[in-house]
Amino acid sequence: MMNSNLLRRPFGVMVALFLMASPSLAQDSNPCASPYATVKRLLDWLQPDSYDPGKAAACFSAEEGVSKQDLANRAIQLIEILDGKGLYIDVSSLPADLDYKDAQGLPRYQLAITQPQLYLVRNGDQWQWSSETLNSIPRLHDELFVYDINSMVRKLPAWMQVKYFGVAAWQLVSLLAMVLFWLVLRTLISFVVTGQIRSLMRRLRITWGDELLATVGNPAGALVATLIVIGLWPILRLPVQL
Repeated sequence: MMNSNLLRRPFGVMVALFLMASPSLAQDSNPCASPYATVKRLLDWLQPDSYDPGKAAACFSAEEGVSKQDLANRAIQLIEILDGKGLYIDVSSLPADLDYKDAQGLPRYQLAITQPQLYLVRNGDQWQWSSETLNSIPRLHDELFVYDINSMVRKLPAWMQVKYFGVAAWQLVSLLAMVLFWLVLRTLISFVVTGQIRSLMRRLRITWGDELLATVGNPAGALVATLIVIGLWPILRLPVQL
């Protein structure tokens, strides 16, 4: 009896460990089992403490002429597009069902209404980023990021790349510089607008309303400066959630 009990204990432990590990084994066997799993994999494997673009691109549909390295690069670009456009993804709200269908009854999941090119489709038992998404990523990235900021960042000293609460030092410095740039630009544009309106009023012999110039010039300067900063904002590569 004693020997049989001793034999049963290791067997019971092995069964328990197998049952505990089975969800993770199932997830590893099909990492693209739902829209939730596919998007979460992209996000999880591009975090600073778990950075592996190859694994992040596991749910990208293979295209002819596109190498694994290209897929990994496009996974990085996709995350940069999402951050640059300020698209926050609530992972907990993503469907975790393999058999998910959209409102039209199609096995398709649109990531964001404002970005119709970014969506998932079901291929067999996997949810993959669509061919349209894969082909659109380089163009969307080039449109959003006019300057190759990555090569510049790689040349920065190590202390500028240290992250504080998920934000690199160079991003914090750049953010401060952008705030100062906005203040200077607003003042300059306000001065120019006010001067132009005052000059026009003199040519038209308008003597009233001079006290209203600041009321017109300041908002105009703030509006133009804000539009310019919005155009430059993606360069900072700030995460959607700070």
